[in-house]
Amino acid sequence: MKDTSTVPKRNQILSEFLSNFFNVSDDESLEDILKVTAYREVKGGEYLMRRGDEGESMYLLMSGRLVALVPDAVGKSILVGEISRGESVGEMALINDGATRSADIYAIRDSVLGEIHKSDFEVLIRKYPDFLLHISRLVVSRLKNQLSFQKKPNSFVVFSVYKADDTPSVNHTVDLFIKSIEKFGIAKVIDSDFIEKEIGIRGISDSETKSDHQRISVLLNELESQHDYLLLISNKEDDNWSELCLRHSDYSLVIVDTSLGKHKRSIEKIFDNYAPENGWNVKMMLVHPETTSLPERTIEWYHDRKINGHHHVRTNNKKDISRIARIVCGRSNGLVLSGGGAKGMAHVGVYKALEEQNIEIDYVCGTSIGSIMAGLIAMDMSAKEVSDMSEEVFMNNPTPVKDFNLFPFYGLLSGKKINKLLKTVFKDIQIEDLWVPYFCVSSDLTSAKMRLHETGPLWKSIRASISLPGVFPPVIYEHHVLVDGVVFNNIPVDIITKKGVGNVIGVNLDTDEIKEVNVAELPSFLERWTSKLFRKDKYENLPNMMETIAKSTFAMSENQSRDHFNKIDLFFSPPVYHFGLMDWKSFHKISEIGYKHAKQLMAGRDDLDQFRDSETE
Repeated sequence: MKDTSTVPKRNQILSEFLSNFFNVSDDESLEDILKVTAYREVKGGEYLMRRGDEGESMYLLMSGRLVALVPDAVGKSILVGEISRGESVGEMALINDGATRSADIYAIRDSVLGEIHKSDFEVLIRKYPDFLLHISRLVVSRLKNQLSFQKKPNSFVVFSVYKADDTPSVNHTVDLFIKSIEKFGIAKVIDSDFIEKEIGIRGISDSETKSDHQRISVLLNELESQHDYLLLISNKEDDNWSELCLRHSDYSLVIVDTSLGKHKRSIEKIFDNYAPENGWNVKMMLVHPETTSLPERTIEWYHDRKINGHHHVRTNNKKDISRIARIVCGRSNGLVLSGGGAKGMAHVGVYKALEEQNIEIDYVCGTSIGSIMAGLIAMDMSAKEVSDMSEEVFMNNPTPVKDFNLFPFYGLLSGKKINKLLKTVFKDIQIEDLWVPYFCVSSDLTSAKMRLHETGPLWKSIRASISLPGVFPPVIYEHHVLVDGVVFNNIPVDIITKKGVGNVIGVNLDTDEIKEVNVAELPSFLERWTSKLFRKDKYENLPNMMETIAKSTFAMSENQSRDHFNKIDLFFSPPVYHFGLMDWKSFHKISEIGYKHAKQLMAGRDDLDQFRDSETE
């Protein structure tokens, strides 16, 4: 006999969902929509629709998570989008009569949808024109987002937490993680004992019956509608419960004690059937001893595992765990630092001002000089430590006269001094070993596109990112020729928004425009030298070689970067344009300008709380 005890609750949930989705307030209209809306359940790992199918229905996602997949040039599926709770899918094929599905829609967790068939859809839009207007706005908004990147913070609601090791460090980390999630909303912690008690059966981990699984699914969907977050805890080696957790989750965390070694834990075998490239979001939380200065050889944790990322935390470190909570809840702060040579010392001052406002950095990235500053921040250095380290490096002049090439075959500078400084500061650190998620960008001349550095040796990635064409020699990286990231992307706001950050904080360093000159032709070397000797101003506005190279390199990227500024939630542009690209001796002046600029700008804002959580206020 069919269990109907949850049907009234389901209908209530659907009514509330439709009312909000279609902005329907009168009972008669809502009742009409309810009559033609059917329930559709899709298990995690199943397809809702396939590419090329005729569009017969549109769907409203009540709970769960879907992804859109399309084949690449060799037929391999690639993820092109996600559909979260509260969004629709399939409406385009109904509006564009006769159109077929343009992508595979795949469930990465058990999902419940409201289905409206094509014939009913046509009746509704004739009866309620506002219904079509609302759907059309959704379509236009989606197309607009595809044409120009939009910030889309993580919208994860259900988390599965796997205690891969039963140690005090892991158990305490899980407790702190739950408390951190609870700062952002009402959270419900669920384990197998809770499920067994609620649905009145024993041994759910051994149950294979379809009806039991359906009852669990209904219960979890109901709980999801009542809470901001669900945390499904699995600390047993029972395949059914562990897999149920995975199939009901937006985001899965496997928490391991690094002191026990890098071997694959037995609880991890359930992930072998769920490919990350299909959208399954499984990450490791690596719990290190609290005295760890920096993780090492993180890449080895990926051996024989199907995971698509990791987080580093120290035992009993609330700051580390709060960062992970902000990231998964879409409340993270992503800091983007632009290039600009010695002007980049302003980044140090801005970072100091952010620290004084208790604004934590959860992602950090940069281009050129910004990649260096971002690397120091990603090592979890305080503002004072970043300042001290930067002063030691840059006041030591990374571009000395003795580094200039007599015969500049690859660049005006040999790069020996900057190579030595970068190796001294960053040693053999790999990007994946950093506490704070980090990336930098360079320009790949071999493939003629931007290169994203998210793994590999930190110093060499930074060296590629700062290789100003004509000044520093290019970097050979995996047989490709790389130069400064400013050629393609001086302030990679578009990249960090794809990480699901909640807030983007950007620091842009405008370069001074080359002014109009009062001569018809460039003077000879003798004329220029004579003018300088007698301190005349006739040729003062003429750019030197370094300025010409720099401005030419920055020009295209700067125009593109300005299009991204409106995506930045907290934007700083310190007035440092009058300093030179290699004016390293002005370190303290430039840093102070950055600090005062940021402090003054934040003093005039009353919305800084959105960049903090309750533990950092």
